[in-house]
Amino acid sequence: MIETQMEVKMKISDIDKQIAQLQAKKLELQSIDVNERKRHYSKSINPFHKELAEKFHGIFCHWNHTDGCSWYYENNSTDPELTDWKGNAHAGALKQAQAFLQKCPEHITQTEIRAILNAFEAAKKA
Repeated sequence: MIETQMEVKMKISDIDKQIAQLQAKKLELQSIDVNERKRHYSKSINPFHKELAEKFHGIFCHWNHTDGCSWYYENNSTDPELTDWKGNAHAGALKQAQAFLQKCPEHITQTEIRAILNAFEAAKKA
């Protein structure tokens, strides 16, 4: 069977559409994979360490939050488990929080640590 030039062009056009659809699907799947990795890592972090990291950021970050600090860029407001805890700002605050906890006396409770950091936050706002 001999195909006309028009039939060949139509087949090429169909193939191009299929390629575009497959590329879009590939990007979607890659995005899901990235999100699943972020979710898995986020779940692996102690919730108290996350809480302290957030407080540390609020107390100690002096960067301009328009373009100097990536904290809010790394956050995911619709799904906190997709917050990028490997991002520069979050990873740094998490490292500070974990270093702080290692230096705390063993008898200090989470409630006492929260109270101390709340006092720091209040003093910063005063």
